[in-house]
Amino acid sequence: MFAACAINEIKTLRWIDGEVVVSVLVASLGLAATAGVTAVFARHNNTPVVKASTRELSYIILIGLALAYAATFALVAKPTPAACAAASILPGVAFAFVYGALVTKTNRIARILAGSKKKIITRKLRFMSATAQVPARL
Repeated sequence: MFAACAINEIKTLRWIDGEVVVSVLVASLGLAATAGVTAVFARHNNTPVVKASTRELSYIILIGLALAYAATFALVAKPTPAACAAASILPGVAFAFVYGALVTKTNRIARILAGSKKKIITRKLRFMSATAQVPARL
């Protein structure tokens, strides 16, 4: 009964395949661009433009983008327990970082705009500071 079943060979991606080369090239360019933007943010950390863009949440978005680009390498790598774990965890964690920070930034802007329509807020709202939106331990 089982003798008729042939064992199929496992096929994996090779680093020299065309699709893999293009994917790795795009991921490498994305990592380089993310590193460049992070360096510019770090260099101009205390300028009004960087402060206005919510520094901490912007850094979280940049970390998420770097993880998303790094997931490409885990998806292409030879299947090992570590590579499979990284390939299944990295994309979800990366996009959770990005979407979570974007939703928090959007919520903050919406609350500021909604508050300006009603009345002038003389006291600072408790959860509107950047440190209140980012946990102390990351």
